[in-house]
Amino acid sequence: MRSYLYTNPNGLTITLGPAPYFVEKTEGIETPEWENLETKAPLQDGTTDIGGNFAPRDITIEGALSAVPNDIVGITTSRRLMIQALNPKDGVGTLDYTNDAGVWRINAKPVGSPVFAPREAGEPYQRFMVTFRAADPHWMDVTATSETLTGEGSGLAIPAAGIGIPVGGLAVETIATINGKSIIVENAGDVECPILIRFYGETINPKITNVTTGEYIRIVKTIAVGDYVEVNTAFGSKTVIISESGSITNATMYLDLLSTFFQLAPGNNEIKFTDEGAAVGSSAVITYRNRYIGV
Repeated sequence: MRSYLYTNPNGLTITLGPAPYFVEKTEGIETPEWENLETKAPLQDGTTDIGGNFAPRDITIEGALSAVPNDIVGITTSRRLMIQALNPKDGVGTLDYTNDAGVWRINAKPVGSPVFAPREAGEPYQRFMVTFRAADPHWMDVTATSETLTGEGSGLAIPAAGIGIPVGGLAVETIATINGKSIIVENAGDVECPILIRFYGETINPKITNVTTGEYIRIVKTIAVGDYVEVNTAFGSKTVIISESGSITNATMYLDLLSTFFQLAPGNNEIKFTDEGAAVGSSAVITYRNRYIGV
């Protein structure tokens, strides 16, 4: 059985599929339109392909409401709930599509209010049509996946005889580093997916590296116990914030300039956490949702 659960930004929900909102036809849940990008130089025969991207997705659902034929009160009540829940002025909500194989989510908003067909004399049901617009055309897992990475060992080991300091001093590159164990993070989706990273203190200059792609995110700051720095790599939502003593502020100034707001490549990604401090208990948590071209 298929159904569509829409939750608007105010938390109001409506489910299309079971009574009293019977779904008869759906369009737009498959793969979205592809926009190919090409460039052309003067006197060049043909063009040069430079990639492309998927266009925003429109999902149209048609059906009929009311479980009881000619139930005017029931039809009116159902119409009012539909209009209220699917108000485009509320903004972008979430649309969950469920069938026998699973459930998927997409961020979308209604395109206008629901359209109700005129009821002819003797027509037992009220027919409707609603269209959702998804600026990001990818479906994603409803439940996010989280992986925790921790430092390997208890920090910098100091010989009993102490550490000898060269006359010229220590080189700048000489630092106490906790090398975290690498873990394999699987992106089971069809495309790259953004990640949300939280570095928890106590930690000094923490760094997450995607060994598979060579990209990394590094925070140049000492994070105290109980505090954290959060990095979001999603398009349109790229942020770096810090929570210190319960106060959340912008932390972009602590981001290493060579860092990349990387995303997980499809398939297996080897992820490693490192810390330039000797503190025990430093950790990082990566949260992500697999993304799909169509369902």
